Amino acid sequence: MRFLGLVASQGGLFHLPENMFLKKVLQKRLNTKIFISDKPEFCGAIGAGLFAVDSDRLLERLECNALNISPKNLVILIGTNDIGLGLSTEYTLNNIKEILQRTQKLCPNTNIVLQAIYPVNSHLSIIARQMVGKRSNKKILAINKELHKIALDSKVQWLDLTKVLSDEKGRLAKEYCYDGLHLNAQGFEIVSKNIISLLK
Repeated sequence: MRFLGLVASQGGLFHLPENMFLKKVLQKRLNTKIFISDKPEFCGAIGAGLFAVDSDRLLERLECNALNISPKNLVILIGTNDIGLGLSTEYTLNNIKEILQRTQKLCPNTNIVLQAIYPVNSHLSIIARQMVGKRSNKKILAINKELHKIALDSKVQWLDLTKVLSDEKGRLAKEYCYDGLHLNAQGFEIVSKNIISLLK
């Protein structure tokens, strides 16, 4: 798995995407066991950071991939693939509102952290242009502005790492990614530091 889509934690057990670097960082910092599985039979223990997941897929999988364990913390990063698929901003925002509402209804004690969509950088290489596709930082910033409002209205924690991950031109800094879209180990180090401080 290439980036963090959703992290659900129940006490000291974290269910994460299959990212070994992030697993090691969190294990060390939190002094806890990290369980990673991509097997459907472990529905309650699958990180939803699945390859090419969009907000529709996350809504479909939310209850069986995260809410069924009544997580103490839920960290959500979703929307970049919606942009890549050409879905409308309104459609994506409505799905994210539904994700938050469903979580708050079914797991009222869960600490929710909604992340801003990370910037992209199509200028690194031909591969980066292909990976970034329809995504643009202008569109991402516009969606993030709306996501911030949703976070405030929903009374969930907001984490915007845009400035931290960006270069001087507002693009995803090359030292934090390997293809203009997905974070590398150094990028995940920054993300994990910022996430950990918001967990309860």
